[in-house]
Amino acid sequence: MDSKVYIGVDIGGMTVKFGIFEDQKILKQWAIPTRVKEQKIASDIAEAIKSGCAELEIPEENILGVGIGVPGNTRPDGFVYNASNIGWKDYDLGAEIKQYLNAPIQVGNDANLAALAEYWVGAGKEYSSFVMLTIGTGLGGGIINEGRIVNGMMGSGGEVGHIPVNPEETRVCGCGKCGCLEQYTTATAIMRMAREAIEAGETTCIESKTPTAKDVLDAAKAGDAMAVKVMDQFADRMGQGMAIIAAVMNPEAFLLGGGVSKAGDYLLDLIRPYYNKYLFKGCVGADFRIAVLENDAGIIGAAKLAMDAFPVGWDNVAE
Repeated sequence: MDSKVYIGVDIGGMTVKFGIFEDQKILKQWAIPTRVKEQKIASDIAEAIKSGCAELEIPEENILGVGIGVPGNTRPDGFVYNASNIGWKDYDLGAEIKQYLNAPIQVGNDANLAALAEYWVGAGKEYSSFVMLTIGTGLGGGIINEGRIVNGMMGSGGEVGHIPVNPEETRVCGCGKCGCLEQYTTATAIMRMAREAIEAGETTCIESKTPTAKDVLDAAKAGDAMAVKVMDQFADRMGQGMAIIAAVMNPEAFLLGGGVSKAGDYLLDLIRPYYNKYLFKGCVGADFRIAVLENDAGIIGAAKLAMDAFPVGWDNVAE
């Protein structure tokens, strides 16, 4: 196969996902386990790329670029300042992969790359500026401004989950601070608030004492008073956080992704009144959308990152 291709890689805590791209067409996608404890991620990525290309009879020299999404703050050249979920701190991922793979590499934060994917082929493609919030176990953020990712000096641009919203909080966030937006606006937070309400003796139709976020959402849609209260608390904090972001970015739109976003219009309708309550009136008019690329966003955004960084191929890229 004589295709010139780009590779998108999305590193997660459990799996590393791969996609081989020819422009917007995915030729192949697959995943391997993330071997964190064995510290084999870099060599595993290189070998997986080689084997995936070999299956399609694509020679290594036909790889125009590799984009990699990391769950942490990074430099484009692959230096990872911190990725706590996989135990990396001041780790040069790019340099290590290049020991095993002869291809140009560009690295970015995974949430930023999900936003880039939505800008390229997803729900954000009609906007030049938007903020994407990925609501899952944590709260990821990605900011697109004038068609470009906002990376920041140390790759921490878009870390909206760690906007401080409650100075009275005593519980500690995963980042080490207290009162971060992420502590109130995730699937984890929904489960915690529901569990606390149940332990306090509040009546609910939910049978489990440890309900999932989906359990709470389903119960809230059905009118369960406890679940409605939990989701109302969630929406209040999310609206507050989004209004803070709007005052800084004044985006054309907010895109919501991640597992909780599967609640769709129900979620958007829940958050919008609180957003308007806290919003600086000079920032009115932003659209609310649900992201559409779901689990493929990471590899698509990573591939797009490589395409933008290496549009002419390895031989013509200046070192």
